[in-house]
Amino acid sequence: MVELIVCFVQSIRTKQVRAIVYDDITQSVLPQLSQLIEDDGDLKQTLFSKMLQAASESEDLTIYNDLDLAKSDPLVKEDVANIITAEKKLIEQEDKQSIANEENKKTEEVNFNDLSERLHKRALYDTIAFESELHNIFQTDKPDEIWLSSPWVADGTFMRNRLPLIKNYLKQGGKVFISYSSPDEALETLETEYGRQFFHVELPAFHKKNVIEVKNGQCVLFTGSFNVLSFSVTPKNITHVRTEEMCLAHYQAAINQYHLSKKQFAEKYIEKALQEISKLPSGDVQNYKNEKIEYFRKDANLEELFIDYDNILEERRALAKSELLTKEIEALKNEIESKMSNGLSQKEVGFYRAKLFKLSSTCDGSIISDDIQNVIIHLQKLINSSTMKSKVNNASDSYNPKKKNDVGNTESYDRILSLTMSFYELEPTDSISIIKHLTALFYLSSYDNAIKANIGDKWKDKLIALLSSSELRKLFKYNILKDKQEGASRVFIAIDEKLYAFYNIRLGNKLVKQLLPDKIFLNKDDYHDPLKNIKELLFSL
Repeated sequence: MVELIVCFVQSIRTKQVRAIVYDDITQSVLPQLSQLIEDDGDLKQTLFSKMLQAASESEDLTIYNDLDLAKSDPLVKEDVANIITAEKKLIEQEDKQSIANEENKKTEEVNFNDLSERLHKRALYDTIAFESELHNIFQTDKPDEIWLSSPWVADGTFMRNRLPLIKNYLKQGGKVFISYSSPDEALETLETEYGRQFFHVELPAFHKKNVIEVKNGQCVLFTGSFNVLSFSVTPKNITHVRTEEMCLAHYQAAINQYHLSKKQFAEKYIEKALQEISKLPSGDVQNYKNEKIEYFRKDANLEELFIDYDNILEERRALAKSELLTKEIEALKNEIESKMSNGLSQKEVGFYRAKLFKLSSTCDGSIISDDIQNVIIHLQKLINSSTMKSKVNNASDSYNPKKKNDVGNTESYDRILSLTMSFYELEPTDSISIIKHLTALFYLSSYDNAIKANIGDKWKDKLIALLSSSELRKLFKYNILKDKQEGASRVFIAIDEKLYAFYNIRLGNKLVKQLLPDKIFLNKDDYHDPLKNIKELLFSL
């Protein structure tokens, strides 16, 4: 009687399941018969279903907690060696067929003589078998990540049987992700102790129980009725455990669930981060960094989740900086006004002018609201009027003709304003003319330069016209955010490694809808601030 063995093997590269027919008498693989089963989809499915059924009903299956022990068993040692040889031949064939497509991909070296390099799993597990498999996952497989999804966490079971496994795994550098619908304080303790490696989120009530194992790009999903966080099998209850089952999911289902779980975690951690940001003092917002968020940011599939987060964080930072600036300028205003009755000395005038200039310069032109700008102008007038009063009160200074430098400064300002207005009147057609035009608009938006140029807010119309051109928008990057005033927006335009910021711009709903699809987050640290050398920039253009 001829005894044939049909094995089902899944490729770690293509994920394709292949049928292999093995002749135990000749101790060889039968390629023609194997191909016959491969070509008959119904026959292949029938044999595969019978294998799963036999595996679930068999009482003679031996579950090994240790790979070396399994390989030393004389009943399976020979079969293991034969399976490895057959699988190696199949993978070598796959390599030859796909070598052209694999040239640009990073391939992993697999030692076919060591099963520990691969995740080999059964199709179906009963209660005792899956308890054993859990220990293999945490102690033997050495995966990169372990994801556990279970409705609730039971104090006793989790603390006695799961927590030691998780802690030991975390100490080895792995990452653990736990989702649940009923939390436990032990999870908070783990996050405090292993901040960069342990993640946990509470989700709306659910009933599913999943375990995901990720190693070297391979993703394995177990799903079923085994509640891994509130139930376990121990020597005390091994004879009267309840019947639970877990099955191995299709590899594509595993990948889909992994991406879904990752998205759910990212959304929860982003939500938590935004709550933290909203409560932070203004002084702490500037240096805020969330390492948990950065883990999820590395996944390109989650990029869209961070657009609103980055915009809100940037808005909060700008607001915090504005608040700090307002407090400093108000303090300076009170200090100057308290000395106005006696006038300011020349030394004090120089000191306050320098301090006012420094404060207005540190804001990078991006957070000067109308209120702050009005206070700055008010302080400038106070300082100038105090200087004039000082000259009248001091007889020795009663005659003080204009110095050459003063004349030079006036002429220099006239040249800057003339150059600015020439760029202002430009009709941009290319990158160079856009840079000139933007620089002029940016200069006019700063301080009271637009008032001195007698154009008021007309420069805003020019900016809106620039943004309204779909052709010109292709030549620069931009972002728009809501401003403090109702119906107003903040506009950020990046071109030629410079970032121009405009505030309190009323774009209108129609233009906002046109701009939204192509707006992107612009990190100011990646660009130069034109305000720092605006005069030199104007002359260089």
